[in-house]
Amino acid sequence: MPPAFKKFIYLALSLSCLLFVGVITLKIGWAKIAKKREEIASLQKTVKALEQKEMILGEVAGGVVKQAGLLNNALPAKNSALVTISQVKKLANEEFLVMDSLKAGAEIKKSSYSQVNISFDIEGEILVVLNFLKKLQNIAPLTNLDKVKISQSITSLAKASVTIKTYWAAYPVKLPPITEPLKDFTAEEKETIVKILSLNPPEFVELIPQENSGRQNPFE
Repeated sequence: MPPAFKKFIYLALSLSCLLFVGVITLKIGWAKIAKKREEIASLQKTVKALEQKEMILGEVAGGVVKQAGLLNNALPAKNSALVTISQVKKLANEEFLVMDSLKAGAEIKKSSYSQVNISFDIEGEILVVLNFLKKLQNIAPLTNLDKVKISQSITSLAKASVTIKTYWAAYPVKLPPITEPLKDFTAEEKETIVKILSLNPPEFVELIPQENSGRQNPFE
């Protein structure tokens, strides 16, 4: 084989190897570039979601604490029986009604919440009793009338045997990722929130600790 032809073959093989290496390198490079582009797009999406949340939280920061408290009153994390009983007694006193046979049942667990039945008898003028039953559905925690049996005497006095349901639910244990964009409430959800925020919340008395009087024996 002539030397010139050997040289030509050597050059052709060298160029083929370089071309092959170049194609492989180019494919790897494009794959890395595409991956970096995906990472940058994901990062931009995350930044945009965080900026959106920061803007929304900045707008609602003033009233979010108060509204969160009202929502918690409407659906507490623990058994709401005692608070509901307190609300019912308060409402009966405000309406000058006589309450009797007040008792709460056992906890009834559902898939995502719990409930308890509270029963009692209420006595007073018929119109006042009816108004009392109407107001019961506007107290917090969430309360629904389950059973009502009204008996009226010859006078305007009436006695109602009432069973109500009150509810509570544990707080969610898993929150959505911080980078997930906020979704607006549906019209139905907004209507529900408005109703909950309009409920009459319970009144809690804050006990202020007294200063030490200096007496070692408190019974003196």
